[in-house]
Amino acid sequence: MRYTYVAAPRVTGLIPKSGPVNGGTALTVTGENFLDTAALACRFGGQDVVEAKFVSPTSVVCTLPMHKVGVVGVEVTLNRAQYTTSGLTFTYEPLAGVVAVSPASGPVAGGTLVVVVGTGFINSGLLKCRFGGPSGTPVAAVWLSATALQCTSPATGTEGVQSVEVTNNMMDFTSNSVHFTYEKQPSISSISVAAGPTGGGTNITIRGSDLLSVASPASSLRCKFGLQTVVATHISDKAVTCLTPALTIDAHAEIATYSVAVGVSLNGFQFIYAAEQFEYQAPPTVAGASPRVDVLTGGAVVTVSGASFVNGPGVSCKF
Repeated sequence: MRYTYVAAPRVTGLIPKSGPVNGGTALTVTGENFLDTAALACRFGGQDVVEAKFVSPTSVVCTLPMHKVGVVGVEVTLNRAQYTTSGLTFTYEPLAGVVAVSPASGPVAGGTLVVVVGTGFINSGLLKCRFGGPSGTPVAAVWLSATALQCTSPATGTEGVQSVEVTNNMMDFTSNSVHFTYEKQPSISSISVAAGPTGGGTNITIRGSDLLSVASPASSLRCKFGLQTVVATHISDKAVTCLTPALTIDAHAEIATYSVAVGVSLNGFQFIYAAEQFEYQAPPTVAGASPRVDVLTGGAVVTVSGASFVNGPGVSCKF
């Protein structure tokens, strides 16, 4: 019988350093002096021993066993009798899950700011969202709380439904069958009325294409005038209607007209805008008229003085 002496292995790193309590994470253990032996294994928390896959003298891979939330030591053995004593630890975290996303849809061009609601979200640089399953590229996520985060939908080449998943460690992703729908990019071709009073209430029809969402509810449809958002009503996938809100800024106190951008959102968050603007017009006021007297047959040219008069085809006088 021969006894072979080998250099003592040593653990220097773990990738990732955390994972869910249900296990299954493929943990890469880096170090030195690893050998491809039948007894090669990893030990977690001084108790759970699992088989290790030899990659190179400086790397092995182990599949994490299930464990309660907490921190455990990770060591490697070549013979199941002697273990490294490097003191590196792995953190077991609560199982993450996705419950809902808002909004539920957005254009294929991407750029939709999506709020993901769920559980077990960890505030770290490894927190990511993924649209479209394993073939999708993880995108940055902004941690809001353990139950909510934000991420921006990436652009995609096709319409359709894609899964939304979250990872805390860039390796283990949720699998809760929550989806986001990519839809055609809507567009606006015209607005039916170009001007109206500052008090609001003008009924406007906005025409365009793909103005109907198949995923977001009709209650999400919105129009936007400047910074103000109002509820809109579908006519078809080519037209929506809405009432202009009252102009709340003080600009119209000094000038007769004030123009604002006009937009439409299918999901209540992301707006597209018309090329033309809507012009708010301050109500005209009459201060005087000259002359004030004329013959019964009429015909006198009357000059009306006042404020907030607008030059346009609809200007008229009423006697």
